[in-house]
Amino acid sequence: MDKWKFSVPKWGHSAPPVGVTGLNVSSVLVPGTTTPAFVQFIADSACYIKSDRPMMVAQFLSGACTGVGDPDMVYISPIEQGVNKVSFYRNTVESIDVNVLTLIGSTNDVPSICEVVVPGGPCATLQWDKKYPHWAYPGKSVYVKHWDTSAQRQVTVSGDSAFTAVTYGLGSVESYIYNAGTLIKN
Repeated sequence: MDKWKFSVPKWGHSAPPVGVTGLNVSSVLVPGTTTPAFVQFIADSACYIKSDRPMMVAQFLSGACTGVGDPDMVYISPIEQGVNKVSFYRNTVESIDVNVLTLIGSTNDVPSICEVVVPGGPCATLQWDKKYPHWAYPGKSVYVKHWDTSAQRQVTVSGDSAFTAVTYGLGSVESYIYNAGTLIKN
């Protein structure tokens, strides 16, 4: 569970954990506190967490409660470390059946999403399956791309404004959740 931790100087003051399939448990580690060392909560939609101290937010994918896969965890990029372009790989290894990308970005600057269908070929533009205003973060929206059939493909998302995102896959044998890019600015 030590994958991709941020060092304390890279922790942010705000983070938008994204809602993924099923209920998610998010933990917020706040340095310098005595009790509790972290705050844990369950959410079934996108959240917005703000602090007057640097913090690191972890999001747990509950796995089997959705009927498939294993639990997994990802550290969410703080808003301050958002990116405006990221590429990631959709996978089928270990019986991954479903791939999902959930992104929080500007409502006005809709990020574009494309996928390379044939290796070396052009990037085919895709449409977001869902887009809705972030209920707690004015000016931001939640974008979701859901692939019912998994495939081994390169996906690129880009926009003029910074965004944060996670990508995850669910399968009968394995599950995964990854931070879909971060830009260390300090």
